[in-house]
Amino acid sequence: MLRAIKEGNVIAALIDQDTALESRYSNFFNLPAAYPIAPIRLAIKYKLPLISSFIYRTAPLSHYVQTDIIEYDPEDPEAEQKALDVFSSRFEDLVKKHPEQWIWWHRRWRRRPEIDYNKYPEKLPGTKEYLRWLEGD
Repeated sequence: MLRAIKEGNVIAALIDQDTALESRYSNFFNLPAAYPIAPIRLAIKYKLPLISSFIYRTAPLSHYVQTDIIEYDPEDPEAEQKALDVFSSRFEDLVKKHPEQWIWWHRRWRRRPEIDYNKYPEKLPGTKEYLRWLEGD
């Protein structure tokens, strides 16, 4: 990513998945959801434009791409979290408008912010345990 930045290239990252990368949490449907933070961190560090971009189907073989700037103050110590919160809010709004296009079976809330999964990997729930939690059992 650093080489791409130095060469003036655009970096696109899919940050709507819960991954094992360094993450920050932002509310998504009123639950904390993990998002990889590196792309946002790099944009802010190098004072680059930060853009959210979402694509959704409008008809067979037809899609709409919604792209918006995420404003931030690079001097704000909370800039990363604020930018992430804007992204998460926009993402949630899109899912609310087009719920049939979101992959609902994705384990979006699998990790919890209060658990260090590097230290306690056994606490990461498997699919069955996650589904029980999601259903409220």
